[in-house]
Amino acid sequence: MRVSIIIPTYNGLSLLQRHLPALLAAEGVADAELWVADDGSTDGTAEWLAANVPQARVVRRAENGGFSRACNAAIAEACGDALLLLNNDVSVEAGFLPPLVRALESDPSVFAVNSRILLPGRGMRDEGEKMGGFHHGIFYVDCLPRPSPVAAPTLYATACAALYRRDRVDALGGFDELYSPFYWEDVDLSYRALRRGWTVLYEPRSVVYHQHETSTARMDPRYTARVRGRNQFLFVWKNITDPGLTRASRALGPLVALSHVLRRGERGLWEGYWAARRRWPELQARRAVERREATVSDRDILARFAGDLRTASR
Repeated sequence: MRVSIIIPTYNGLSLLQRHLPALLAAEGVADAELWVADDGSTDGTAEWLAANVPQARVVRRAENGGFSRACNAAIAEACGDALLLLNNDVSVEAGFLPPLVRALESDPSVFAVNSRILLPGRGMRDEGEKMGGFHHGIFYVDCLPRPSPVAAPTLYATACAALYRRDRVDALGGFDELYSPFYWEDVDLSYRALRRGWTVLYEPRSVVYHQHETSTARMDPRYTARVRGRNQFLFVWKNITDPGLTRASRALGPLVALSHVLRRGERGLWEGYWAARRRWPELQARRAVERREATVSDRDILARFAGDLRTASR
């Protein structure tokens, strides 16, 4: 199985300089194809790569379009049977790649495999194994507080460090650019795979460290909260086709968003709701596809990956 490594970046030259050496030295990476999706950077990323990492192939976008657009541009050029998505602020352990490849090769039902993602700034919290649930019209996701010590099914693969089966990514049309510029596109991709009966795994033997030195940290937090809230609603309206859950989302979702303003002073979900409402016409064709192609029900998925919704909703 040939692997194509895809690193999306936007003005992240300092992060690439810090984290690429460990990646290039890791087991199996020398045999992989390396792509950097340069999403309109103005910090000399492409020039530095050409001079210092000649094996890296660069897809350059003229304008910054966000995570899904950058990834899709590189996916269209990549030749691998498997696609490793890796954030530019992720540092890897030397043996992180082989366990992911073995998990994908050993079971044809596996759509994607997620690494054990440790956050050094949060007491080495592991964000690799995911749970989620539907509560009062809102879909919540979070990481399991006590992840499995062995490979286990998970709700979704976090695209900061996950290996995907290429042909199935193509079958799903890649990351949905509806969510641009960021947030929820990886939840969407995995959820669509689960609805088609495929499996997403968490593989704790593949260890990476997520430094959280992201592009979003430089943005207005009110803007990122609004985008996150918008995409949370877009995800539900696009993917949740169960009639009862759909009715709950339409009736209760805006009330929950308003309660965030009144009780917590948080406007992101409320403003996101109205931003999502403006995208409703774009959702109809996508929603029809999900309803037609799905073989597994929303309730089956939710029952399988339900977590502590009080924790997730916080």
